[in-house]
Amino acid sequence: MERPWKSLAKAAEKAGPGDIVLIGDGTYRERVVAKMSGTAQQPICFQAAPGAHVVLTGADRLTGWQRVEGDLRVYRVAWPHRFVAWSRRMAQPDNDYHLLIGRCEQVAIDSYLLRQVLATSQLAPGTFYAGISNQVLPWSGSAGWGS
Repeated sequence: MERPWKSLAKAAEKAGPGDIVLIGDGTYRERVVAKMSGTAQQPICFQAAPGAHVVLTGADRLTGWQRVEGDLRVYRVAWPHRFVAWSRRMAQPDNDYHLLIGRCEQVAIDSYLLRQVLATSQLAPGTFYAGISNQVLPWSGSAGWGS
């Protein structure tokens, strides 16, 4: 408790059978993979410290959105991750809906999940497009979003 680690990933790397990892207040945007396994008699336990509010999420907060000129309210931001690329020959059956199955991109604006589309020409309020070739993420919102 005197010298806490700065990440849950570090705790997961060090924790062993019977250890209890107490997590302090905060939002942890990281991947947590335990290096060791606990046992039925001595599990490894991750729990919020007494009174702590803990959120563990794989979601990244993207900032620096810029409005794209045009009639629609479209915003875009650089995407720091590698998009999952599917090809038509990988989709079964070969249609637009099945091209989106298995993609890992998900976008929420103000806790509202946006629907992914396959091209910028399909953007409409409440949708986003994962720009695989140019590593940008455009989304379209209605008045009041993104302002």
